[in-house]
Amino acid sequence: MAGIALSGLASGLDTSSMISAILSAESTGRTVLANQQTQAQARVTKLTAIQTKLATLQSQTNALASVGNWLPTQTVSSSDSTIATATRTGGAGAGSYSVNVLGLASSSQKTFSYTAPGADTSLTFGATTVNLSAGATIDDAVNAINQQGGDVVAVNAQGKLVVSSTTTGAASSFSFSGGAVSLDSERTGQDARYTIDGGAVQTSPTNAVTGAMPGIDLNLTRTGSVGITVGTPGPNADGLVSQMKAWVDAYNAAQDQIRTTTTEQPVKGATNNVDLAKGVLFGDTSLSTLANSLRSNVGTAVSGLTGSVKSFADLGISTGATNSSATINQDSVNGKLVFDEAKFRAALAKDPSAVRTVLGATNGTNGLSQQFNTVLTPATTAGQGISDRIEQQNANVKRLTTSLTTFDSRLSAREDALKKQFALMESALNRSQTLQSQLSSQLASLTGFSG
Repeated sequence: MAGIALSGLASGLDTSSMISAILSAESTGRTVLANQQTQAQARVTKLTAIQTKLATLQSQTNALASVGNWLPTQTVSSSDSTIATATRTGGAGAGSYSVNVLGLASSSQKTFSYTAPGADTSLTFGATTVNLSAGATIDDAVNAINQQGGDVVAVNAQGKLVVSSTTTGAASSFSFSGGAVSLDSERTGQDARYTIDGGAVQTSPTNAVTGAMPGIDLNLTRTGSVGITVGTPGPNADGLVSQMKAWVDAYNAAQDQIRTTTTEQPVKGATNNVDLAKGVLFGDTSLSTLANSLRSNVGTAVSGLTGSVKSFADLGISTGATNSSATINQDSVNGKLVFDEAKFRAALAKDPSAVRTVLGATNGTNGLSQQFNTVLTPATTAGQGISDRIEQQNANVKRLTTSLTTFDSRLSAREDALKKQFALMESALNRSQTLQSQLSSQLASLTGFSG
């Protein structure tokens, strides 16, 4: 309590230490509550980490069943990208095309001698007109032209004013008029020229050739011959491989998180928050059951199918060999999955429709994705599974926080009461000692008088 100072001078006792000892003994219950709060919060943290991994796994599971994965795509490649590259813009005929780039598109360019004008003047290049003050330098003219942002650009090339069209092609030529300049030389714009499969020469005002072939655009970069190959329309194999890898990674991450959490052992006699947080879910049967259910589901085949592709194993997903050359593969023992990309690509090339159905991307058929979600959904849905456990632990943390607040208030009141009691005791002893001193003095006086 503020304002009460205990010295123990009257009693000779260390009253402050006595109060501290009493409060320490009565604080044992608070330590228990604080430890319980730390462990409850640790459970929330660890369960939330598992929930996050499972949510990622479910997202990847749903992605495997997306019909968007199976929209027809075509690969387009160039045998020499330094000559030309190709981009598919629509359905293109599969096959190989020979493109011969005869010439690249270029812009019209004029070189002028420049003389500083003696009076204010103007210059016009194509649709761009600039005003120059008397005495304007060539750099002034360059800046004035470029600031217009029009159909031409300019540069000071060793004292010459070089003006170029901002477009390419034979139609990029521009006129000029005005004082201060005289034409020295001119380069006319050129169209790009190319042939396809030895046909007639075709032209383009730019090197980006739109519709060079049905569904194909070309970008020409230098002269020469190049082969353009267009693949047969089909599912995006590279995209599907990436999704399969992402699913395996998400599965392994979720299993790792569960295994790490349930195998971490508690610290005996823990006294700090770090050690108290360890092993709070050691041997948790609910989480172990979930991990086993996920593992079992990986090995389940889709019922009702008659082809050779029915399970994840048929798509190249397995736990791999448990040992090699007498060395135990711990990842395999732990149930972590590996992905055989070559096996998946072979299955996809052989029967893409079967792969699509097995993954669950065919309407009306419950594939592997749907089967896997029968385990994941109860575990990840709000108000169920892990979400429900997190809510319970959060409520426990809140209850313990309230209990600690109440305990602290009660302990503070107890401290105030003890300080008052000891203060009253000291005051009473002090008065008693003062009275005793007075009586002793009076008795001494009486004794002296009688003598």
